[in-house]
Amino acid sequence: MQGVFFGELLRSVAGSQDITESAKVFAGKLLRHNKPKRKSVGRCLAGLKNKIGGVFWIESQTNEKVTLKGCKCPFGDPTGKPELCQVTQTVFTEMSKSCCKGARVDITKSIARGDRECVVEIHLPD
Repeated sequence: MQGVFFGELLRSVAGSQDITESAKVFAGKLLRHNKPKRKSVGRCLAGLKNKIGGVFWIESQTNEKVTLKGCKCPFGDPTGKPELCQVTQTVFTEMSKSCCKGARVDITKSIARGDRECVVEIHLPD
């Protein structure tokens, strides 16, 4: 089922000027099937990346922040394509907001920007 959604996302992003809006639509479709709880949001988001071909894991987790790391992008070779990070950030933000209204997602390192790994911080304020 994730593969179908991933295919839809790639088609919509490829033909869209507004990547952020396409990613929000994709997140909405995912949320109909899997709405994460606050305690499991990190596992859910890393699992999503892994199901579509990435390699991501939880580096650390507190009640206020989850840090994910990744060494393989599910979008293939992302070098020089930071818009792919925007897709990830938007999908992760929308999914995180479903369990924590004020959630914010920061991508502090990314393979697409030339880093050796991806680091994604999910902030979950009370």
